[in-house]
Amino acid sequence: MQSLRGHNRFHWSRKIEPKQYEAAKREYIERMEQTNLTAVTYFWNYASLKERYERALKNFTESKRLFEAGQTRFLSGAITRDQLMQIEVTFLNDSLSMSSTRVSLRTSLNRLCSYIGYQDDTELNLIIDYNVPDLTLDYDDVLERALKNSSFQLEQEISYIDTERSVSQAKSNRGISAQINARFGMSGSGGRLDDTFVSLKDQEVIGVQLNIPILDWGLARGRVRMAEANAETTRNRLEQNMIDYRQDLFTQVMQFNDQRSRCDISKRAAELAEDSYQLALSNFSSGSMTMSQLDQLKDKRDSAFSSYLSNVASFWNSYFRIRRATLYDYITGTDITAEFDKLIK
Repeated sequence: MQSLRGHNRFHWSRKIEPKQYEAAKREYIERMEQTNLTAVTYFWNYASLKERYERALKNFTESKRLFEAGQTRFLSGAITRDQLMQIEVTFLNDSLSMSSTRVSLRTSLNRLCSYIGYQDDTELNLIIDYNVPDLTLDYDDVLERALKNSSFQLEQEISYIDTERSVSQAKSNRGISAQINARFGMSGSGGRLDDTFVSLKDQEVIGVQLNIPILDWGLARGRVRMAEANAETTRNRLEQNMIDYRQDLFTQVMQFNDQRSRCDISKRAAELAEDSYQLALSNFSSGSMTMSQLDQLKDKRDSAFSSYLSNVASFWNSYFRIRRATLYDYITGTDITAEFDKLIK
C-alpha cells in the first residue's frame, strides 16, 4: 500500500532520525560530563572537610597547649580563675569541633568512595592543587561551541521539524485522498504436501482507492487550524528556550570569569588572617591579649581559609559545568568526544 497524496512518514523520518541519533551521541557525552561534575563536587566536599578537620585538630592541639600553660600560670598567680575558665572553654569547644568534623569527614569520604567505586574502608590521600589556571572565557566563543557541540541545538531543530510534520499530516488528511494497493500471491492444492507446489496459481491484484469526503462539518479544517496553533505555540516556546539558554550560558561565563579573581582575593585574605592570628598568639603568650580576642582572630582565620577553599571548589565546579555545556576542554583546547563505534560493538 502506498499513499499517493497523503502523509509520507518516511520523508519526515529521514529528516528527524539522523538528528535524533546525533543528539543521542551528544547526550551520552553530556551524561559522562555530568558524572565528572558530580565526582568533582564530591571530591571538593571531602577536600573541604579534610582541611577543616586538620585545622580543627591543629586548633585543638593549640588550645590544649594553652590550657596546660594556663593551668601553670594560674597556679603561679599570673592569670585569674576567670581567664583560666575562658581558656578551658575554648579548649572544650575545639575538642567538640574536632569530633563533629571527624564524623562529617568520614561521611563525605564514604560518599566519594561509593560514587567512584571504591570500598567503604578505602583511605584516600588527596593531592590538592590550589593554583587555578589563568583562564578567561569569551561568551561568544562559549555560545558558539555550545550550539555546535551540545544536544540543545539539535533538540531544538528536532522539535521544529516535528512541529512542521504535525501540520503537514493534518493538511494531508483533509480533502480527497488516494492510495494504490498491490497484492501478489501464489496458491496450490493437492492430496499430498508435494502436490501443493505443482501448478501454482498466480494471484495479482492492483487497485487504486479514492476517499472523497462528502461532508465533515469543517472537522478537517479545524484539525489543521489546531495543528497550526499548536505549532505556533511550540515555536514560541522554543524561541523562549533559546533566550533562556543564552542567558543562562552568559551567567555561567560571567561567574566563571569572576571566580578567578575571587580565588586570588580570598587567598590573600587567608594569608593575612593566618599572619594576624600567629601574631596574636604570640601576644597572648606574653599576656598582652585576652583569650576572647584570640578566639575572634582564630574564627576569622578559619573563616577566611574556608572561604578560600570554597572559592577554589566553586571555580572547578563552574569550569566543569561549562565543559558539560560546550563539550569542550578549554584547558587542553580539545573537543570532548567518545568512540561510539566501540561502544556499539
